[in-house]
Amino acid sequence: MTDHSPIHPAIQTSVTEASFALHPRLEQDSLPVAIHEKCEVRLINDQRFLWALVVPRCPGVQELHELEPEMRQNAWNLVQVLSAGIALLPEIDKINVGMLGNLVPQLHIHVVGRRQDDPAWPGPVWGSGEAVAYGISDAEERVLFLKGLLTDLCAETSTSS
Repeated sequence: MTDHSPIHPAIQTSVTEASFALHPRLEQDSLPVAIHEKCEVRLINDQRFLWALVVPRCPGVQELHELEPEMRQNAWNLVQVLSAGIALLPEIDKINVGMLGNLVPQLHIHVVGRRQDDPAWPGPVWGSGEAVAYGISDAEERVLFLKGLLTDLCAETSTSS
């Protein structure tokens, strides 16, 4: 007997980027870095922390398990590269990676370089005081740093295939 029940919207065989829109809160709180393998990489506009986001460009997806396996792997590859690169900075003591989604339901993954002297240490960065926006040159420097990490990932991908 064939099951003709409708497919749950979270279980799709393909997802188009055409209808993707970044959540307004993420747009407001962060700066664009790059789009890589259908994931958007952004820098949270708060100079107190080196804080990147990985946002899979999949409309309606709220949870990691809703991503197709290839997209989930792409997102984790970006998290790995960002984590490893940020961890190399001498001022960084710890990397925090998290996905909450309680205020912003759109799936996004935080990669935060932490310092023992940062204003939220040892607690979480979320909700810790008021953000201090980057100046233009500092923002450009951080964005270029993150783009450099992604360039390294592209180089690794092209040499391994």
